[in-house]
Amino acid sequence: MNRRSRIAAIAIAIALVISFGCSSSDNDAATDASAPDTTVAGGNGSSGPLNDLCVEGNAAIAAAAADIGAAISGLRDATNGDEFAAGLADAETAAGETAAAIEDFRTAIEEFEASDDLSAAIADYTEALDAKLAAANDVEAMVSSDSEDTETLDALRAALAPLQEADAAANDALAEAATALDTDGCAPAGVDAPGTTEATNGTEPTEG
Repeated sequence: MNRRSRIAAIAIAIALVISFGCSSSDNDAATDASAPDTTVAGGNGSSGPLNDLCVEGNAAIAAAAADIGAAISGLRDATNGDEFAAGLADAETAAGETAAAIEDFRTAIEEFEASDDLSAAIADYTEALDAKLAAANDVEAMVSSDSEDTETLDALRAALAPLQEADAAANDALAEAATALDTDGCAPAGVDAPGTTEATNGTEPTEG
């Protein structure tokens, strides 16, 4: 190969290196530009990842809370002290499971990557979950206590009444936050979100 041919070959090689270098850089830039945004906005009514998360979390809470109501209602059938104590133990277990379900749901909501415009509504939602968790913990403490509040079913119902009111207030706050999130599934089971005409899933409110 003569000198001129060698120079031409080197020039071509340099051109190819530059070409591939630019192509790689351009591809990297394109990749960066097209990287998916994992931040999720609210809305979509009854669809979307936030709605799915809320449906699952609220269903777990409702199922455990229903067990509290069933255990307390079953106390009327107790024929002796041992059966009454066993019913209270069942209610205590259900209240603990309700609290655990609320904590798990709250953690999932906190970790959910929502868009900035939903930050206030998410904060309101987690605050309402805190109130609901406090009510569940109080129910657990109440039914496990050895006091006059647990001596009879009537006494227990009277002692639980303010806790049920606190839970209802928390549910109302959750429903309001669900409206702000524009996510139907975030309204608690059996609670109408403001501005809606029917309950989220058609279930009746449960004790706990």
